[in-house]
Amino acid sequence: NHPAVLYRAALRMLQGGKTEEAAGLLEKVLTTLSQTSSPEVERFGPAARSRLHGAWMAVGQQAAVSGDLKKAAASFQRAREIAPTSSARVTATFRLSELHLAGKNPALAVGALQSLLESDPEMVVEGMRLTDRVREKVRVILDYAGRDLYLPFERRAGENLEEARRTGAPEKLIRIFRAFPNSQAGELALLEAASLYGRAGRSEEEMALLRQFIRDFPDSSRRGEAEVSLIRTLESKESHAAAAMLLRKMIREEGARQVVDGGRTLSVKEFARLRLESEVYRRALSVRAEGALKPPLKNVLTHLEKAFPEGAPLLLRGEAPASASSRAFMNYGGVIKAFDLSTGREAWTLRLGGTIRFASWHEESLMVATDTLLGRVDPTGGRLEWKYVSPMPMRGHALVGNHVCFLSVEPERPDVAGISAVEVSRGM
Repeated sequence: NHPAVLYRAALRMLQGGKTEEAAGLLEKVLTTLSQTSSPEVERFGPAARSRLHGAWMAVGQQAAVSGDLKKAAASFQRAREIAPTSSARVTATFRLSELHLAGKNPALAVGALQSLLESDPEMVVEGMRLTDRVREKVRVILDYAGRDLYLPFERRAGENLEEARRTGAPEKLIRIFRAFPNSQAGELALLEAASLYGRAGRSEEEMALLRQFIRDFPDSSRRGEAEVSLIRTLESKESHAAAAMLLRKMIREEGARQVVDGGRTLSVKEFARLRLESEVYRRALSVRAEGALKPPLKNVLTHLEKAFPEGAPLLLRGEAPASASSRAFMNYGGVIKAFDLSTGREAWTLRLGGTIRFASWHEESLMVATDTLLGRVDPTGGRLEWKYVSPMPMRGHALVGNHVCFLSVEPERPDVAGISAVEVSRGM
């Protein structure tokens, strides 16, 4: 019963292809270690757990190939229970769900996926929120099996929604959406959380949730409500260029669809036309056309840089917000400096630690990136609101809607490149 002896014996069995026998010995290792507080717990515990997870995954795969679905399901379930990491647990759960589908039991398939979300709605695996991955898998199952099998989870989501409403906390509502992303209660929770953020004056969080609602629930009867709320919030922040982009997109996609604005029911086309033709939009969208240089010119800023040998104006994409109209931005390699044109003084300095590869406006914020860092900056004070650190160099940045997309190679496969996207509002 000595853990070291059992562990070495299990390794020899694994090497000899006796995976199931090895799993039995590794189970005994963990049982023995659970009954002691000796240093061997730290020495063999994590390794034994990782080996055991791999062994049960292999046993399950072999059983599935041979057609023994019952044994395969039990093996994947055990692999899920003793998974050493969140990623390993997700992999085992996905495999278990696929096995239930192969056995023509979609209810168990959805149950396995749903239990994963309810245990940890905030889980992020490999840079992606688990909610997004599970939601799509459940959606595919419900599309062919019918929504009736989701009714137990819908009822539980509804009960949780009522409890969250009593707290008045938007974070509680968001958690319901992430735990039950395929439910009508989750849909309502997301929209209500956005409304609570708006009433609290937290417009960035409000807009992030409204955009997510529009993206995740394109067929919802409440989509128009979310779009109108987002347009109004953008207008309140004087982000008319971003609002205009959304209005034009709404026209292109479904101009005949109806929305309610101020108690009036209008077609999307009419709602967008009335706004785009208004004086405030005309004035806001004509700023760029009026930006041509006209003599006589006058000098408003002179700066002699002593700390950095070379610099150039920061090349910024997109349209600057009104809040940044009195700022000039300089690029000194891995350092950005902002100058206040009204006073002629330096406003702030931000050190990013690498050559700046990308800089773009997004509504009221400044998006910047080096080879390995992507961040959102408050242009008035220079505060880095969030940062995303990439394990591999990023190239080819592009701002697409509410995401910054870029190319990078996979850490473990440098010969394979992929496109990644980071959400502007949250940095995820």
